[in-house]
Amino acid sequence: METNWTVQLLPLLVLTLVSLFPLHAHLQASVTAVPVEKEGNWSSEMGIKNHTNHQAILGVTNNKIMTAQFECYQKIMQTTEEYKGPHCNRTWDGWLCWDTTAAGQSVEQNCPDYFQDFDPSEKVHKICEESGHWFVHPESNRIWTNYSLCTHQIYYKLQVIAFSEE
Repeated sequence: METNWTVQLLPLLVLTLVSLFPLHAHLQASVTAVPVEKEGNWSSEMGIKNHTNHQAILGVTNNKIMTAQFECYQKIMQTTEEYKGPHCNRTWDGWLCWDTTAAGQSVEQNCPDYFQDFDPSEKVHKICEESGHWFVHPESNRIWTNYSLCTHQIYYKLQVIAFSEE
């Protein structure tokens, strides 16, 4: 059984690595969120400071995500106690790792700090349906995690910061 997980996860990990580090820089997919910078510069859309090294910032962000993904897959492959009754399996949603969850439960964790327009003090929510399957969004027909609160107050907070720096 453990071998099956390894065999199933290996192609996904390879696909992720290829998508995050393409052979040509101009083929890189864009990220909709703005990566975190160590010095806290904000995007030019906010009218504050402009990014000087997008590739380096994106590289740090991708590295954080890949590290989290690798750790999640290691956790998924670990043998755990058997759940009685319906439950949702551990999963990686692309940004966060989610533990096995009992059916009918909603779980939350803090927003990731990968992007400067995500507030790590806010919460991300994921729902395990009564059937033991992760919630599927009706519009996309895909398993869905609610990250909407991660950016809920960020624009207000950025305006307060910008105003206080003037």
